[in-house]
Formats: sequence, structure tokens, C-alpha cells
Amino acid sequence: MLITVPLVSFLSVYFLPLCCCCCCLCSYYYIAYSLFEKLVKRKDPQQTNQRINKQTKQTMVDEAAAAAATAGGVVVVDSADACVGLKNAGNLQLEQGHLMQAIDLYSQGLELCEDDDAKGSSSSSTTKTTNTSTKTILLSNRALVYIKIENYGLALVDAEKAIEGNPSYAKAYYRRASANLALGHIKRARKDLKQVCKLKPKDRDARSKLNDCEKTIREEAFLKAIEAEQTA
Repeated sequence: MLITVPLVSFLSVYFLPLCCCCCCLCSYYYIAYSLFEKLVKRKDPQQTNQRINKQTKQTMVDEAAAAAATAGGVVVVDSADACVGLKNAGNLQLEQGHLMQAIDLYSQGLELCEDDDAKGSSSSSTTKTTNTSTKTILLSNRALVYIKIENYGLALVDAEKAIEGNPSYAKAYYRRASANLALGHIKRARKDLKQVCKLKPKDRDARSKLNDCEKTIREEAFLKAIEAEQTA
């Protein structure tokens, strides 16, 4: 009993305050570390974009390498494969909502296709055909992104170039129609939507928008007729 009392006194006077101090220090350390981690993550948003660009470009390289021919153990990636890889990487960024990164990758793919076209006869016929098809898709996809960021002028330019490259590509007409609708050019949009329905008769969305255009045009004509009668 004589030993127990001093021991309890010792624990209550020295040991328990020491434990409390340790707990407080651990709590402060945890809070400080959490704040530091948040500050580091918010410090430079450009680093996040750079990591995204590196990842997408690496994805492009991997896809192009996988699609390329292998000769003597060496992977040979030609320009056509690289264009397709950039297109796929741009599509990935578009799906993830990174619109500016998607535009950048589509633009890189278009530059590569144009550089290859400038070589002329040095490119094989297969490469030329692939580049023409990929270029059309790149233009159409970039037009879609321009529509999403409400840059309808550039969307029209890309859609028209895509139609020039492939007059049978329905999506290019649809992109141009969407841009014209946003700009209030109903009759121009109707013309393109008719072409989409001709190329893809089962496209319900295009058919629905065409019907809306027809309805709007009829309503405008009716209002103009009423105004003409009133002024006569």
C-alpha cells in the first residue's frame, strides 16, 4: 500500500501529462501534413496539365507503336500511324472533358497529315489514303470541340474542310449543321441535315433536327405572310 500511493502519484503527475503532450503533437503534425499536401496539390495547376499532356502523348505513341509494322525487331512508326495515334489521344481527352488538350492533339495530327501530303509522291498510296481519311475525321472531331466551346466560326471552317476531303462523311455535314443552327442559319442547317439523312437514313437525331428546322422555317414564312398583309 505504501508503494502503490507514490506510484499512482508519479503517474498522475508526470506520465499522464506526457501522454497528453504526445497526443497533441501527433494531432498537430497530422493537421500540418494535411494542409501541406493540399497546398502542394493546388500550387501549380500547369503541372497537372503537363502531366495530362505527357500521358496523352505517351498513349498516342503506344497506340501508334502497337499498330506499326515490326521489322527485324525494330518498331517502325510511319506518319499514318502517328496521325491515328494523335486522333485517338485527342478522342480520349475529349471523352474526359479536356477540350483544349483535345484541340491541341487534333491540331498536331492535322499538321502531321499536311506535312506528309506536302511530300507528294514520296508517300505510298496506302499512306495517302489513310492520311486523307484520318484528316477528315480530325477536322470533324475538332469542329465538334469548337462547337462545345462555342467557337462556331472555326467549327464551320473545319467542317467544310472535312466535307471537301470526303463528301460522303455524314458527321462533317452534321457538325456544319450544328454550327449553323447555333448561329441561327436555319436554312443552311436544313440543307446539311437533309444530306445527313440521305447518307444515314436511320439517324433519328438528324431526322428530328431536320423536322425542327422545317417547322421553324414554316413558322417564319407564316409570320412574314401576316406582316405582308398588315402592311398592304
